Amino acid sequence: MIKKHAIIVHLYYSDLWEEFKSRIEPIMKRGDVDLYVTITEDDISVKDDVEKLTRNVYVLSNKGLDIGPFIYVMDKIKDLEYTSIFKIHTKKSLHHGIDPMIGIIWRNTLIDSLIGDEEIFDEITKIIEDEPISMIGSTQFLSNFKVDAVNLPHHYEVIKRTIGLLNLKISESRNNQNIIFSKNGKFFAGTMFATSHKYIKEVFSSCDMLNFYENLPLGYVYNSNAHAMERIFGYYVEELGGNFYEID
Repeated sequence: MIKKHAIIVHLYYSDLWEEFKSRIEPIMKRGDVDLYVTITEDDISVKDDVEKLTRNVYVLSNKGLDIGPFIYVMDKIKDLEYTSIFKIHTKKSLHHGIDPMIGIIWRNTLIDSLIGDEEIFDEITKIIEDEPISMIGSTQFLSNFKVDAVNLPHHYEVIKRTIGLLNLKISESRNNQNIIFSKNGKFFAGTMFATSHKYIKEVFSSCDMLNFYENLPLGYVYNSNAHAMERIFGYYVEELGGNFYEID
């Protein structure tokens, strides 16, 4: 019998495994959660330890940042029927040229809003069961382009192109001199969120997930399809009339 919920972790920074494991282990004891972990072939140092917690471990090339491995796993489980999907990763934000402490705070805030404890996890899964077309994450990192104007002009072309690759229809409107995708241009910055399996399958319903993954660039490439997906995951919730829920 398939369990109801899936946590998908991209463990690019292996030194953070203990930090993640301490949050995930108590939730796994519920008995209705499957854990999927991706690691890069450049660093498999914690693979054996990860496999003590789950058999679902994939060693992949460093392709598509945290988005590529997530899509790879989603392709693997597309025929399973999970209720909710939790997407998390070992974010450090080292490419942004910011104080490393900001990356630590950003990561922990995002993670704690999703798997900080069993109560939070239970609250989120109940919301998703009631509203499959929804997305849940940290209050602090829910971006709204109408309010925040989150650097969309820099990403417009790649977002537009990626929407085309997915064969999705997402509306556009103008806010002063800027173009907004969908109603408000909402998404969770940092790309850690919970949503339904149904929703993720809807995003990729008109394209080949594995082919999309294979065509993502290797390594860190600014303004790639992977960056666009961070936003598209949110935009399409709005386009389908879904809701965003914020966890403090």
